[in-house]
Amino acid sequence: MAMTTEQMIDFFGEQANAAASEGMLAAKEEGHYYLATINCGEAFKCRLMKSLIQWRIGTDPSDSLSEAAEGFADDWLTVSTIGNSDTQSADVPAERVAFVAYLIGKPYPIVPSSDGLQSDRLLDLVLGNWLFDSWNGELWEQGMEQLRRMDRTDLSVRTYELYKSVVDATGADLPALSQEGEKLFAKRKSDSFFSGGDQTEGGGPDNDFTVDYRLAALLKRAGFDGTSETHAWKW
Repeated sequence: MAMTTEQMIDFFGEQANAAASEGMLAAKEEGHYYLATINCGEAFKCRLMKSLIQWRIGTDPSDSLSEAAEGFADDWLTVSTIGNSDTQSADVPAERVAFVAYLIGKPYPIVPSSDGLQSDRLLDLVLGNWLFDSWNGELWEQGMEQLRRMDRTDLSVRTYELYKSVVDATGADLPALSQEGEKLFAKRKSDSFFSGGDQTEGGGPDNDFTVDYRLAALLKRAGFDGTSETHAWKW
């Protein structure tokens, strides 16, 4: 029997707490860097998933998104302490935290390095930095070229092309770009590339319970106020 949305919210909350408490504690006690990175990433993704489900059903996800951003900052400190000079931000989903932090008006808890990032992860880094007033066109072109060379990425390429259009858009363009983003997000439900990714990315059945948080953050940065749109920030 499928879980209700409330049960899903509770489930991902419990999974996040387990990763951030038991998982990170075990990593700290063992001095195990990669165990720390795994639990740091898992806690962030579960907190984000909880937030996206709340968002999709119309519940204010601000508190849960704050938990995701602040919890990541705490976990990253543990990762950095264990890893010391070997710590790499590419070992955790640091580039995605920018979208969460920007939506809720929080500072970027970590400015990731581009070292070790490719394709969509590199593109996320560039977009996240744009939210906080920096743009690197060279890294953008590099990431797009890498993404285009990968298998089954047509929808992902179109999605990041849309994101770039939002970056470059005037206010009059934003309603149409928001609507196009909604159509592209719906296509993720039957797209093999997104279905093979994290649940937070809306592939497969998770498409019905999530939103495009990247698009929402970019639209907010661009000045869009379409609060009736599914993938727009309303809070």
